[in-house]
Amino acid sequence: MAIPKTGSRKIMVDSVEYRWHIRRQPTPMQGGHGTCVTGAVELLENPGSVLWISFLWNHHRNYDGAEFAIVPNDVAAAITDALKAGWNPAILGGNFEFRQSSKVSFLL
Repeated sequence: MAIPKTGSRKIMVDSVEYRWHIRRQPTPMQGGHGTCVTGAVELLENPGSVLWISFLWNHHRNYDGAEFAIVPNDVAAAITDALKAGWNPAILGGNFEFRQSSKVSFLL
């Protein structure tokens, strides 16, 4: 499944361009129960496998109070970590699910 161009952002990691997307509004589960934030990443040109990232902190628009927003540095770190864990974005096929537990930036 490709990431829609509308609402996605570009990012460059190690001279490779990717497209990423994080939901602006939390799902009911993310907003009310403090579950993790999810996002998707794929190659900008000739996308193959989609990286599904679970950031292990609450959505920044959580109903109970904000924690941390996802910033480009967090996405770049997740891409780097997922590549080390075996994600190959150029191969067509299924999604690669990855859990990112470390927060790079603490700015909201």
